[in-house]
Amino acid sequence: MDGSPDDVFITDLPRRVVGGLRPARGKGEGWVELTWECDGKSGTGLATGALSGAPELIIDLGIEGEWVLYAGLAAYSGLRMWLDGEKGYRQFNVHHGGPRLQECRFHRADLTGRRLHVAPVPGPRSQGLGLTYLRARREDHAPKKSARNVVGTNDGWSYLALDGCETAADVYRMFTPLRDSDVSRLLYGPGGADFTSYHPTKIGTCAPHEPTHAFRECDVIHARAVKRLRETGVDPLAVAAGACRDVGVELHFYIRPEAFFGAFPWDGLFDSRFFLDNPQWRCRDEFGDQVMRMSYAHKGVQDHMLAYIEELMRYDPAGISIAFNRSLPVMICEEPVLEAYEARHGRRPALPTECDSPEMLRVRQDLLTNGFLARLHAMLSARGKALSFIVDGDGEHNAKLGLDLKDVIGRGWLQAVYNTGPCHGSAFWREIAASGKTEVYPTGHNWDAAHDHANMARAARDNILDAGFAGPLLWDIESCFENPYNWHVVRHLGSRAFLNDMIDGRVAPPPLPRTTRLNGVKTDRYNPNASY
Repeated sequence: MDGSPDDVFITDLPRRVVGGLRPARGKGEGWVELTWECDGKSGTGLATGALSGAPELIIDLGIEGEWVLYAGLAAYSGLRMWLDGEKGYRQFNVHHGGPRLQECRFHRADLTGRRLHVAPVPGPRSQGLGLTYLRARREDHAPKKSARNVVGTNDGWSYLALDGCETAADVYRMFTPLRDSDVSRLLYGPGGADFTSYHPTKIGTCAPHEPTHAFRECDVIHARAVKRLRETGVDPLAVAAGACRDVGVELHFYIRPEAFFGAFPWDGLFDSRFFLDNPQWRCRDEFGDQVMRMSYAHKGVQDHMLAYIEELMRYDPAGISIAFNRSLPVMICEEPVLEAYEARHGRRPALPTECDSPEMLRVRQDLLTNGFLARLHAMLSARGKALSFIVDGDGEHNAKLGLDLKDVIGRGWLQAVYNTGPCHGSAFWREIAASGKTEVYPTGHNWDAAHDHANMARAARDNILDAGFAGPLLWDIESCFENPYNWHVVRHLGSRAFLNDMIDGRVAPPPLPRTTRLNGVKTDRYNPNASY
């Protein structure tokens, strides 16, 4: 807990509650006081139990000027925080156990005349809450100029399906942590191909807002959340666009081009109306059997998807990213593919033997590049929007599935390629990065797991920045910032100076001090809770 002498500690939280604190009869019924001792400091905080229904509290900070605010949370606490006038909130879910506190970073803000709002996390992920103290700090370890070269993804589904959602602020909270970070770009998924979780669409298909066909608990929660948002007129894509502007992050929508249909247990929940109405445009395998994918060799499929992407332009995203990592192949042996093969070779391929022959692969690659991708690039380029891909593997892997990455990159169409794995060991990706024709962002590390911070920093520096790549990709970025301990380093993964300081021990991880007393009871090695 030691810090700068200039730090401001607030250790009398009940006294600062606007309107006065009226303690509940029990900590499972509402807010109660929590006394604590730790590292030579002591104070009185606030606590409430899971599912207690405790209301929002407003705390008078009495601080002037620009500071970074931190909250000292007890083990297994879930807390929402926001300042007067903010559209969203910061949610912390503390996962460490034992008699420890965790100091969680809020964000930098001018605190003059502003009050702090705190509330427990409601709904399916409700946790108990112990807020012991608040600390305002001038210094924040960050370099003065951030590298701003980290990219994150948000699939637009999971946070609704796991947490539920009631208001625009619940959506906005997925973007609040990105301020004061190196994150410069967010790849946000409206849903599947033309299937959307929630935004109003005349082209695609909206997710059902009743759980009749929901097989998993999270899908039931999602359906109910979507219904509430629709009933209150909240369009999460509009909220996402505004939130990204507010926190200074580029918004790119990512499309999963083959996510039209979900087999059991997702059938009836994820099905695209376009897919169901147009069986004539589905893929065919080498035996002539229908495959439950739509073939981009058909112009009708291309037209539909371009119309849907055009519809997304009303939110003014910075670009569109095509998620080929989960969608290849997008054509197999449909009639347009066979016709193109015959036009090139003077005969039809001998199926099933020649299904994956080099000649057939070349036909599929050319049809995709010169068909849908050429049309998509032209549409986006005319609007000043960027095109990017999300991929697995390397050039050979994708070529076998019908995507000639080297050709598309060589045409100068791609702002960036995001890889779901590491790239530093691949000669292909090192060559692409060195060519300067597109930005390459590897993933290559489990940034949300409980790793040693120096090891995390070293992986980002050595395997990504020093290996010549543009920056790290954070898959499911919400899983990164919902872990406040690791967000301390993850939010600076693009800043080489910060990473060097973390590796060399000049920057310490967030404090995890052990309490010595909670509500008057000693929590030393004879802690009675250790008996349970």
